[in-house]
Amino acid sequence: MFDLKIDNIYAHFKVDVKETLYEHSTLIEYYYNKIDKTHNYTKILKKMINEILIKEDKYSEKTLDFIFDLVNKMLYYHDIGKIGLGFQQNQMDNKLDEKDIDYTYHSELSALLFIDMYCGAIKQTVFSDNRKQNNQTKTLIKDILLRLSFLIKCHHTGLYNFEKIGYIEDLKILQDKINNNPKIIKYYDKDSIDIDFSGFGSYQYSENNLIQYMFYKFVYSILVACDSFATHHFMNNNEVELSLFNEKSIKKSNQQYQSTDIYKNILKYKKDNKYFDSTNINKTRCYIFLETENNIKNNLDKNIYFLEACTGSGKTNISQNLALQLLMNDSSLNKIIYTFPFNTLIEQTKSVLCNNFSEANVDIVFINSIEEIKSNNEEYDKDLLKYQFLQYPITLTSHVNLFNILFGYGRRSNLAFSQICNSVIILDEIQSYNHLLWNKIIEIFNILSEFFNVKFVIMSATLPTLDLFLEEYQRGSVCKLINDTKRYYDNPIFKKRVSIDFSMLQNETISIDYVEDKIDEIIKDNTKGNRILVEFITVKSANEMYDRIKNKYGNDFFIFELTNQDNQVYRQYVIDTLNQKDLGGNFKNKNIIVISTQVIEAGVDIDMEVGLKDISLLESEEQFLGRINRNGKGKGYAYFFNMDKTKNTYRCDFRVSYDLKNEDIQQYLISKDFTQYYLKCINHLKDESQKQGKNNFNEFNNSLINIQFKSICENMKLIENKSVKLYLIYSYKTKEGEIINSSDILEKYRDLRSITSYAERMIKESQLKKDMNLFTYNFNIYNDKYPQIYSEIINNNLYVIENGYEYMEDTKEDYVVLKSKFNLSKYKN
Repeated sequence: MFDLKIDNIYAHFKVDVKETLYEHSTLIEYYYNKIDKTHNYTKILKKMINEILIKEDKYSEKTLDFIFDLVNKMLYYHDIGKIGLGFQQNQMDNKLDEKDIDYTYHSELSALLFIDMYCGAIKQTVFSDNRKQNNQTKTLIKDILLRLSFLIKCHHTGLYNFEKIGYIEDLKILQDKINNNPKIIKYYDKDSIDIDFSGFGSYQYSENNLIQYMFYKFVYSILVACDSFATHHFMNNNEVELSLFNEKSIKKSNQQYQSTDIYKNILKYKKDNKYFDSTNINKTRCYIFLETENNIKNNLDKNIYFLEACTGSGKTNISQNLALQLLMNDSSLNKIIYTFPFNTLIEQTKSVLCNNFSEANVDIVFINSIEEIKSNNEEYDKDLLKYQFLQYPITLTSHVNLFNILFGYGRRSNLAFSQICNSVIILDEIQSYNHLLWNKIIEIFNILSEFFNVKFVIMSATLPTLDLFLEEYQRGSVCKLINDTKRYYDNPIFKKRVSIDFSMLQNETISIDYVEDKIDEIIKDNTKGNRILVEFITVKSANEMYDRIKNKYGNDFFIFELTNQDNQVYRQYVIDTLNQKDLGGNFKNKNIIVISTQVIEAGVDIDMEVGLKDISLLESEEQFLGRINRNGKGKGYAYFFNMDKTKNTYRCDFRVSYDLKNEDIQQYLISKDFTQYYLKCINHLKDESQKQGKNNFNEFNNSLINIQFKSICENMKLIENKSVKLYLIYSYKTKEGEIINSSDILEKYRDLRSITSYAERMIKESQLKKDMNLFTYNFNIYNDKYPQIYSEIINNNLYVIENGYEYMEDTKEDYVVLKSKFNLSKYKN
């Protein structure tokens, strides 16, 4: 085997110091072994290779060991192309020959040389005494070698679709180029490359070998992770340490959680079931908490846990306990990853977790595009690595970010994929996922849980029975944490918390005037309460109603509008105003009207007395009800109407046909029995899948088997809508009287371009983005209509708007303040 121990062949350099290729390759091995001790990479890889071979009826211990050795050697030799004379001359400033070589692409050369090194070994090895089986196994291993070489080629660029015919042709062209100019590989142990590609890429995999995609993505992620750690080690002269849960920190976190008032009250209830009055919502929350805890303790061998519980039943608290129970009972688990559909929910949960684990000394980090990267002592490279690789005991992130890790094809998105091993992943509000992905999601989750030692806790008030998409034999890995959800949904505290009125649906459609009249009627009646929430399914309708209500009731009520075009600062201000309480625990602000779109639905912690909603999906209706009389005090009221066309908002979503105009669907909402509804949905998806045949699920399976990384990523997109950011130039005045000018912040952002250190630039950018968020607003792209008024575009996504003050409402003097709101309609018009 080729010896990389060549003194004057370099992989990296910094000021006055060069790292040899051998030193870099040795560090790759070192970090693989180090992470393997924590994440059990070897065990996972062998289990996956075993699965591939069994599916292909090619299993033997010898074959498994050979393929595993290929993976190990691929990691070690991934940079062998750096022996290329062109790379040394041009990239390392290492003049090893008088003749200049212009070929510098070390990744492609590494891929070719790796194949060349192992072709002979495959040819010489006997894998089976049966001649036919032996030849078929060799063809399979050649294909695996080809795919591993493809990962090498992509290790700096990110993954794309593996097109084997085109890829083989590219390798042949490079082989010819080398043979015409042997000095390209002057330091290789051969003068020419003579790979016979005729047997490559011809293997046909079985149709159910879906693990292919996860295997190669996992190997690629290990490669780029170890490469990043090794490069960091050399460039910064310090070792990368893993920052995860250990036995001591798990125990301390559990102790602190059990010292919280909520947990203590649950223990008191456990000892005395009369501790809470029967009408107290906390009594039911305790029931649910104790049942889920008991079920998870009795089903620790399961991998996917479903928690379907009513809105307001304390799912966030329950999920903390479930995660800790899993960590306490399985020493191989070392991190918790929380995922949510919206940043608002992440911030709410982070606040609770930080309070509950404040003395446990564990990092709790929110990873998204606007949150500051946690950094200490200006160790930028180390802190960026921790951020990119999810190296924290508790990480909170969005569904979109999780799916980017699981299915993204870029190098950066793949850095963290191999780090999700041994995790407890909690998915909240999963009903917000694209319904067309349900069958694929559960299939992928099942593979991840089986091979990566991942425990999924999937929770929602309206939870699709996704396990019905699994084959019968696969359902043994699934556990429902509540034995009979109907028992809780039928509890008057939840079932009768809100009185539902469908009378406005007697008209096929109604006008916005009719909705306004209903609001007037409720306010005039003055018996139901004046904390009113009105939800529309379009921003246009929300804008119009907001203007009407503000003009009519602005002197007597707080009037707010919430859409996805508000920034996080304004949204949080509205939520804080809604939730202000006096010393007696009563809401301070009795007269409030909130006009919103769907952003108010999933998990947003507000409590209103009356709600009016334009109908859409059944899941949305239940989520909306969760904002009404949330804590079960008194009586809540909800009215549903039909105004805007749902098909315009929920394009291609068949669920709009199961809306509240149908009396059966009304009954599902009243009874809180969503089982029949989801059976209808799942049967519909299965029927559609069978009708479309290869154009649907079979095509997706084919992409998995043939590692079409880019196609899979596009297939698994959660959000199809395009949007850009508007950055408004104005002066912002804080509550403390400090003046912040957005033009100054923007100038600092521009200055970041001069920072040569990528890690330092990324961390300082994350620190600035928190301030930039004061001035940044979302702009949705419909029919390819982009912003028309702007002075410049930064990074193809940030549109700078001069005179931004002109488009702001509720300003004070010459300043934008906390309660100020961006008027998108004014900007567009």
